[in-house]
Amino acid sequence: MNYRKKPAKPLPPLIHKTSAQAESSADAFVAANEANNVRKQSRFVFKPEVLDRVGVSYVTIWQWMREGKFPCSREVGGKVAWLESEIDEWMATRPLRKYKNAEAM
Repeated sequence: MNYRKKPAKPLPPLIHKTSAQAESSADAFVAANEANNVRKQSRFVFKPEVLDRVGVSYVTIWQWMREGKFPCSREVGGKVAWLESEIDEWMATRPLRKYKNAEAM
């Protein structure tokens, strides 16, 4: 057997981009970054993290799920999990707290 390394491919020459090419590559970077953010938000979040983020017990979350007030969980490898984007959306839709004498603030 020949274990000798193959020679590395030569690097492409550096090319100076025009402003239009730079803008299109910047647009491509932004699009890729947005797609990456969507991917990050669609990860599974397991029960301990959800309990920590929401700040209530699992019994309360279970009741809310049955009443349709909280996103339904999924089974992932025999564990309970939620999509992070659904939890974030639920948290963002919580009503703001109303204070007495709000005008004075």
